[in-house]
Parts: sequence; C-alpha cells; structure tokens
Amino acid sequence: MKTLKYAARFLMRSKSYTFINLLGLALSLACCIVLISYIHREMTVDAHAVRSDNVIIPVRDVDGNVYPCTLQNIDTTYIRPEDIEEETQFITRPKDNIVAQDKPYTVNILITDSTYFKFFHYDLAAGELRMSAPYDALITESFARRSFGNENPIGKTLAYGKSNIATIRGVLKEPRCKTIQTFDVMLNMNLLEKWYKMPSAFIRLQPNVPLDKINRISGVHKKTENGTVRYQFIPMEQFYWYETSNKNPEMERHGNRSQVFLLAGVCLLVLLTGVINFINLYLVMMMKRSKEYGIKKIFGIRGVRFSSSCGWRMLCSSRPLCS
Repeated sequence: MKTLKYAARFLMRSKSYTFINLLGLALSLACCIVLISYIHREMTVDAHAVRSDNVIIPVRDVDGNVYPCTLQNIDTTYIRPEDIEEETQFITRPKDNIVAQDKPYTVNILITDSTYFKFFHYDLAAGELRMSAPYDALITESFARRSFGNENPIGKTLAYGKSNIATIRGVLKEPRCKTIQTFDVMLNMNLLEKWYKMPSAFIRLQPNVPLDKINRISGVHKKTENGTVRYQFIPMEQFYWYETSNKNPEMERHGNRSQVFLLAGVCLLVLLTGVINFINLYLVMMMKRSKEYGIKKIFGIRGVRFSSSCGWRMLCSSRPLCS
C-alpha cells in the first residue's frame, strides 16, 4: 500500500511526464486492440460453418484460369462417390435485378438448395428456414428493411426475370463473423431449368479420406483439347486464403495470409514501442530525482533508519538527534 501511495505521489509531482507517458501507452494499447480485433476477424472467417473440418471446394485450373467448380465438371474421378457424405451446389449472381412490391432492386443473389444449411448455420429473424419448393426464397434482414421497411415480408413475392415468382419464406440474420459469401436474396436452384452459369459446390467428405494424397495426384497438369488442366480440392478452412481468377468482391471475399502476419508483426512492434516509451520516460524521471537526492546528500541529508539503542533516528544534517 505504501508503494502505491509513493507511486501516486511521484506521478502527481511530475504531471507533464505522467501525461505524456500514459498518453503514449494508451495510444499504443488502443492501436493493438484495433489490430488484434481485425486479425481475429480474419482468422475466424466462416465461424458459422457446420463441421467445416472435412468440407472441400473443388477448384479447376485451366491454363492458369482458376475457378471453383463441381465434381460434374471434372472429367477424371479423383473422389469416389462413397467418399462423399453430402454435397450442395450454388451459383452466385452479383448485382442482379429483382422486383419486390413493384419496385426494382439491384441485389446479390445466391442460388442454392436446402442442403446449403447443413454446411452453414443461419439464425432466423422471422419465418422459417425452408428452401424445399422451387419457388421458396429467403432474404436477409438488411434487404428486408430496404425493400419492405417495418412491414412483415413473410409471404410476400419476389419477381425474378420475366415470369418467375418466388415467395419469401424466411428472413435470415446477418452472421456475426466474417463470411466468404455475402448475399441479399437466396433463391432455389430449381426455380429455373438453366441458369446459364457454371455452379460451384461444397462437399463434405467421409472421415479419413486422404485429401493430401488426392491433391498430389489431381494437381498434376494434364494436356487436353481445352488446354492444360489440373484439379485441386481445397478445404473450406483454407479457401478464404486461396486465390481464384474469377474476382467477385460483391459476393465472394478472399484474404491474404501474409498481410495478416504483417499486421500481427506491426501490432507487436506498436505494443513494444508503447511499453519501451513508458519505461524510458519513467527512467528519465527517476534519473532526475536521483540527481536531486545526490545533491541533497552532499549537504548531509540522510534517510530514515532504525537503531536499537535510540529507536527511530532522522538525520537531517550531519549531527544525530540522539547519541
């Protein structure tokens, strides 16, 4: 307790040094907290995924053009059907047009089926999590507010294309974590016979499937009529860091692992700078005080000490209080 009182009295005695010291330390800690929160968000992408440890995404590389695909696009079977537990296909349509309450909206549309929710967990804000019928649709909370305001959107219809009407069955809450895929409206894959766009897939494998061995075999470039082709099966946990050719920043996010490591190093340097600055300024104050004590000792000032013969004795000069 005496140490704390001495420290408080010492800090209040040198207010300018204390202010600079604490301000520098506070700024460094604030910068570290911001960087750590960003790094944590980058390292926990798709934390709402269900059993993501054995989920893969097939990727096709044609003459350097890398894009996700499905197993149907792969001419050579590297993964046996019995190795697959379940699969869901999806198509992304960024900046597409849809009509809600006779008003056109430009939205990001994810086209998939109900199996999608076996791979990702979404909380419901209203309605039910249903995509079983071809005309079922789901929307996000942000799009519900934008298009319907405070009105309940459940049961309302969405017009897509010339004659395709989908009924809203549920409103999805936004995930708390950062996600690879972002969308405003989710439509059923069976709404149209042809979407005129190649689908991609999430595939959950059976346990103990030798994925590394399969990638070593499928990752070899082979010449075909369409060019040099190879296939890779990327785990979902690594797909965020995997670079693809079809850039789609509106709906698909990708990160850079080296930049995250660089930010982690910057965070450590900022923290060390703040701590070292705090220690350095404290040492400057201590040296200043030590010079004052040194000058006072020259003139005979002594500290407090205990003597068994005379009890406490204060030497304010070279002459003792008791002999």
